[in-house]
This record gives sequence, structure tokens and C-alpha cells, in this order.
Amino acid sequence: MITEKRFSKKGISPLIAAVLLIAFTMAVALGLTAWITQFTKAKETTAKQASEKTNCIYKSIKSLDEYAAWDPTNKILRVYIENNGEYPVRLTKIVVVEGNDISLPTQFVNTTDLGLNTNTEKFFYINLSNIKDANGQVLPLTKGPDKVTIYTECDSVYTTILKPVVGWNTFKYNGQKPLIQLVS
Repeated sequence: MITEKRFSKKGISPLIAAVLLIAFTMAVALGLTAWITQFTKAKETTAKQASEKTNCIYKSIKSLDEYAAWDPTNKILRVYIENNGEYPVRLTKIVVVEGNDISLPTQFVNTTDLGLNTNTEKFFYINLSNIKDANGQVLPLTKGPDKVTIYTECDSVYTTILKPVVGWNTFKYNGQKPLIQLVS
């Protein structure tokens, strides 16, 4: 004779099962939300960087060397820079060469005054009295720099001013124009 065995153990109640199912679903949803938020922010940052690099393609500056001049007393270089690109630019750093001495790339302090809108040009007065070489020594700049390269926020957008063969035009800085200071 075949006898049936019945299990006497009961399962979990439907109420507890529903609560556990909802808790599990909420935990998965919370994890997915956190991952999607982080993923979206990372993609947004990447897209912003790509957009800025794309804008750099359309940025361009040039110096008008005939207006460049040197104040040997105060070690101030006057440059005339034109934005001939399609987007505004901001000057950010400078590299100075005198003879065999090359300065470290030096950041400008007051970058708020260093913007150039599209199709504009203006004079910049740059104080080079404390520009230093790779050894931390101040460049003497007795006859003015041989070469100056000025960079924008896009490292591929820069202009270079070379000392003329006959020497710099000289001028006397009168303190009335905005003076660009360098980080020392």
C-alpha cells in the first residue's frame, strides 16, 4: 500500500514574501540609480571636455610684432595681440627665452583682464622682472627677451614674439595701463 506523506512545515507567509520582494526590488533600483547617475556625470564631463577641445580648433591669436616694445628699466614687455579666431580666448601663461636660458611656463596672476573677444586686439603690458629659469634663478633680461611665447587656455593656441634683429623698440611704462603680473 502506498502512503502519502504530507509535509507539515509551512512556507513563509504571503505578507513577509511581499515585503521581502519589495525590499529586494528597491535595493536593486537604488543601486541602478546610483550607477546611472555616476555614468551620466562621467559622460557629461567627457562631452564637455570634447566640446572645449573642439572649440580650440576654432581659436587663434597672433601678435602684431611691429607694436612690441621693451621697457628696460622696469622690465615690462608691451605686446599687441589680436584674436583672429571664431571664439573668445584668455591668455594664461608665458614662456620667455633669453640666450640659452628658458623660463619655466609661468602663469599669469590676473587672468580676468586677459580675455580677447572675437575679432578684437589690444595691448598687454607684461611684467617680466621676476621670471625664472628652470633652476629658479631670475632671468637678467638686460637687453630684453629674445623670444616670448604667450599661451591661451588651449595649449595649441599661442603666439610667439621674437626680438627684432635691430633690438626692441623701447618705451617708458607710465603705470596707467593694466599691468599683467606673473605668479612668482
